[in-house]
Amino acid sequence: MAAQSLCCVIFLSLLKIDSICIIIYRWQIMALINISGKDPIIDINYRYKMPPLLCKVEGRGNGIKTVILNCLDIAKSLHRSVDEIRKFIGYNLCTQTRGKDNNVIVNGEFTRQDLQSQIFEYIDIFVLCECCRLPETIYRLGKNHVYHKCASCGHKSKIEHRLNKFIIKEYAINHVHKPKQKKIIATTIDNSEENIIWYTDLSEEAVAKRKTECPKIVFKY
Repeated sequence: MAAQSLCCVIFLSLLKIDSICIIIYRWQIMALINISGKDPIIDINYRYKMPPLLCKVEGRGNGIKTVILNCLDIAKSLHRSVDEIRKFIGYNLCTQTRGKDNNVIVNGEFTRQDLQSQIFEYIDIFVLCECCRLPETIYRLGKNHVYHKCASCGHKSKIEHRLNKFIIKEYAINHVHKPKQKKIIATTIDNSEENIIWYTDLSEEAVAKRKTECPKIVFKY
């Protein structure tokens, strides 16, 4: 075993640094999965990636629960909030969920495949464009409706789901319009002669006063 480890170290030392970086990069890419809905996308060159769901079961009896360990990473890949994904899973599985330390706790025992299928269903409804099927959508909210606006093809579609009320409420909390405060600019008055702007008063009173104050000028020819 020690000989095999030594051979691996020697082999890696002979490789160039660029080759090692490429190997690490490909290993990271292979650890990710394609962002897809219910219909899987089998394409190794697909550029929209997300980490696979990781979970563990804790407790036993009535207190058994399933903890999703990387829900924050999944939410960042989908450009959605953790609470939104958590609520969707709770609605679909008819169970209570809560967040703790960037993890999602789901009451009950569920397998990784069960929870991963819920993530795919969420992506199909709330992330993918209805027209081009790319995960480049942003929300457009109405009074009681949620719409998709695709940044890729420009298609706009309406979402019908019970999660809409939560999305509208969450958006209202996170985007509260605060009143703008007026900026007060403090100014100082400089009375130095360099900053004084001189001008001539051309009113009749000023002209008459200057005539009396100024000495008479006698021109000699």
